[in-house]
Amino acid sequence: MTAQEAIAIVDRILQSVNKKQKLTDIQSHVFLETWEGHSYQEIADRLLYEHD
Repeated sequence: MTAQEAIAIVDRILQSVNKKQKLTDIQSHVFLETWEGHSYQEIADRLLYEHD
């Protein structure tokens, strides 16, 4: 399974619970980065966010 396929599954599950709900762009980005093995600190640094 690819990261994009996993995101599609998560979006389908979220939409089955609430038709208007899906991952935001930032949530998708964090998901993809995590999928690739990056730490949350690395992701936060790349996105210019505080890690906590």
